[in-house]
Amino acid sequence: MRAIPNIDIAFVRPVGFYDNLYAHLETIKKENKIYSNVAGSILGRYVAPEDIAKIIVPLLESTPGGHTVHYAISDTFTLNDFALELSQQLDKKQAPIKVITISDEDYRQALLKNQIPTAIIDSFIQMNAYERQPEKIGADLERHHPVYDDVKLKDFISRYIAALNAPSAPKAKTIVSEKP
Repeated sequence: MRAIPNIDIAFVRPVGFYDNLYAHLETIKKENKIYSNVAGSILGRYVAPEDIAKIIVPLLESTPGGHTVHYAISDTFTLNDFALELSQQLDKKQAPIKVITISDEDYRQALLKNQIPTAIIDSFIQMNAYERQPEKIGADLERHHPVYDDVKLKDFISRYIAALNAPSAPKAKTIVSEKP
């Protein structure tokens, strides 16, 4: 698309989706644990759908000249931050939620057990390998001076607790989160 001359194009780059954290609902409910092949101490960037809309709508109404990049981002935090905040907001009698770092191979095996195609698994493992290098991901983001929108971790935690307590909880909207 960048090769198309004389046309205004606005690239919108949402960072990690808050909704992907719903993939951990089951293990939090059953074990008080979050399993991830990205360490709990690595800074993640997250965005809520309504914050993406706040970026897109003005661009649809008036696209800036040339080729521009616009990041959609709501907040930054680690999985450890998420687990701690969630633990603090839940019943104080409950044991703290722990983040358990697993290997790429353990992640692969879990996805294979859920009948996810190998090509998709490989792509997710590669994506998570990039997430383990936040300084590289963040460099381009910071060059574009993103504006952090409204939905912060504390706001999302309220939604997450509602999901934990709901009989039919929301799901992460990724193919690796869906069971056939």
